[in-house]
Amino acid sequence: MYEQLKIDLPVPDLVICLQAPVEVLLERVHRRGINFERSIERSYLERLNEAYTNFFYHYTGAPLLMVNAAEVNFVESDADFQSLLAFIRSARGGRHFFNPLRRGHCMKPVTITTRAS
Repeated sequence: MYEQLKIDLPVPDLVICLQAPVEVLLERVHRRGINFERSIERSYLERLNEAYTNFFYHYTGAPLLMVNAAEVNFVESDADFQSLLAFIRSARGGRHFFNPLRRGHCMKPVTITTRAS
């Protein structure tokens, strides 16, 4: 039965997972001001964060980029977005971690890259 329901989709070139602490997620939901999002509870975001972390810890279906999105804003800051885009363009296979850390008013990207053997 599984084989009949299985969809044969192409493997993505790169899977990107944005991560942020629950406090940051709640603040962003509040700032967006979308009515149906206002009822999202902390406990739900905690469970969701944990589920995504566990899923991607074991994920091997395609190259993976884990992005620490806690201190950056890819929507409102073109510099943040361009920094991520440059990293994405340079990523080749394997598992990558993009951890941009703010230093004063500028952003210093810190990256750790592991390659599949």
